[in-house]
Amino acid sequence: MCTELKSLINDFELSTNPLRDNEFQKIKFIRICWVDLNNKTRCKAPSKSYILDKSNGFEYVTVTNSCMSFPTLTDMIVKNSLPSEDIGEIWLVPDWKTLVILDYLPDTAQVMAYFYQSKKGVIAPALSTSGGPQSRLSKYDQLVPFSLDPRNVLKRAMNDLQVNHGLQLKGSFEEEFYLFPLKPWLEEGMLKPLDSSAFASVYSLDTYNTVLSKITNALEAMNIPIEQILKESGPGQFEITIPYTDILVACDRHKLIHQTVKAVAYQNGFIACFLPKVFANSAGNGCHAHLSLWRDGKNIVPITSSTYSFYPESGFSQDSCRFVAGLLHHAKSLTAIFNPCNNSYRRLTPNSWSGGYIAWGVDNKEVFIRIPSSPSTSVIGNTNFEVKTIDHCSNPYLVMASIIYAGMHGMNDSSIQLPPLTSKNPANFTEEEKKQYLIGYLPSNLTDSLQCLDSDSYLKENLGHDIIKSFITVKKFDLESVKGLTLDDEIKKLIDIY
Repeated sequence: MCTELKSLINDFELSTNPLRDNEFQKIKFIRICWVDLNNKTRCKAPSKSYILDKSNGFEYVTVTNSCMSFPTLTDMIVKNSLPSEDIGEIWLVPDWKTLVILDYLPDTAQVMAYFYQSKKGVIAPALSTSGGPQSRLSKYDQLVPFSLDPRNVLKRAMNDLQVNHGLQLKGSFEEEFYLFPLKPWLEEGMLKPLDSSAFASVYSLDTYNTVLSKITNALEAMNIPIEQILKESGPGQFEITIPYTDILVACDRHKLIHQTVKAVAYQNGFIACFLPKVFANSAGNGCHAHLSLWRDGKNIVPITSSTYSFYPESGFSQDSCRFVAGLLHHAKSLTAIFNPCNNSYRRLTPNSWSGGYIAWGVDNKEVFIRIPSSPSTSVIGNTNFEVKTIDHCSNPYLVMASIIYAGMHGMNDSSIQLPPLTSKNPANFTEEEKKQYLIGYLPSNLTDSLQCLDSDSYLKENLGHDIIKSFITVKKFDLESVKGLTLDDEIKKLIDIY
C-alpha cells in the first residue's frame, strides 16, 4: 500500500474517532472536499452514519478523473485536459486532520482530501468491497498521487523545500471581498452597496456590522482566528486578515474562509463577491499572500548582525534574497497561475496597488514583491514578503507550490539575477531608471501569461507536466467562453463562483 495513503487512513483509524465525540452528535453529513484547477471547492458528502457503520473501515470515495479539469462555466470534459484519454475513477481520501464542523450548517462537517490513482490504470474497487483496510488496499499497491491534484503537488513541494534546504514556508492570505444586498441583484441584476464610503471607514463597519459579525463569529467557531477586519477602498468592500501558519493549513483556511463568507452573507440577505474586478473605477479584490521561510522553528527571513545579504537595505537574509530572486525570475509564468481569469487582468493595472511591475521594494505596493517594514519587531531586519498579484480565481495550493519551486530555483541557481530594490512607483520612472532597476512588466492578458507558463520548462518539470498541460488547456477553453464579454457580463457569469 502507498505509505502516504496508509498514513492518511491511520490518522483517523488509530486515534479516538472524532465523529463519535459529543460535538459531532448532531452531524448528519461529512463533506469530503477538493479544490479543482479553477479554484472551485467541490465535495461528496457521505452520511456520518454510513461512515461509522462501515464494518471494515471507511477509507475513501471514488470520483471521476475529469473532476479536476472541468472548465469554469460548465461541467464537461475538455479535450486533452486529462493525462490520458482513459475515463475512469480516482480515489478521494480524507485528510482527517482537517475535519471541521461548519458553524453556519450545524448538521454538516467537512474535511479536505487528497486524490490517488492507480499507476497502472486499475479502477478503484467500490466502497462495499469486503475485507479490512490492509487486505483491500494491499491489492492496489501501485496507488500514487493523482497528477492533477494541486493539494498533493503542494505537499510534494513542501517536502522538497524541507529536504533540499531544511526550510518550511509559512504564511497567510489577505481576504478582500465585496458585500452587496442580495435582493437588488436577484430582482434587477444590480450590485448596489449599502454605502460608498472610503478606505478604513468606521461608518461602513457600522452599516455592515450585523453580517460582518456573523461571518467572523462563524470563522472563529471553526478555529480560524481573526487578526483584523478592515473597510477597503471600494463601496461595500472589506478585508479580513488572519495570523500566519504552515502553508498547507493556510491554504485550507483560505478556502474555508471564502466558502464561509459567501454562505453566511447569503443566509443574511447579501451576496459576497471575491472577483478580482467588480467595478471598473473602484478597487479590485486582491488575495495578497504574506510569506516567510522557517528553519528549525526560526524565521530565517530577517537579516541578522552576523548574516551577509545582497541588499542589507531590504532587511532580508541572503537565503531570502535568493528566494525572491527566483520569484521575480519566473514572475511572467507565475502570473498565469496567480491570475487565471480574463477578469484578473482588469485588476492588474498601474497605480492600483496590485503589484503589476516585476520588481521588489520595501513598502512598495506597486511591485510584484513588497517587503513590509517591521519597525516594532525585536529583529534587525524585516520578517516577511508579500506577493501582491494573486487573486481569488487562483487555486491556492497550486499558487503556493509554484512559489516554492520558483523560490528554490533562485536559491539553487546563483546566475539568476536579483534586481535592485526600489521604493519608487515604477510608473513614474524614466526609461533610464527602468533599465537601471531592471523593471519588467507582467503579461497584460491571460493568453500571453499562459504562453509564458507553457515556455517555462523549469516550472513545468517541477510542478508536473500533466497538471500544467491540463491547466493551460482548460484556461484556453475558458478564454473562448468569455471572449468579447463586457465587465458586467463577466460578473453575471462568475459572481456565484467567485
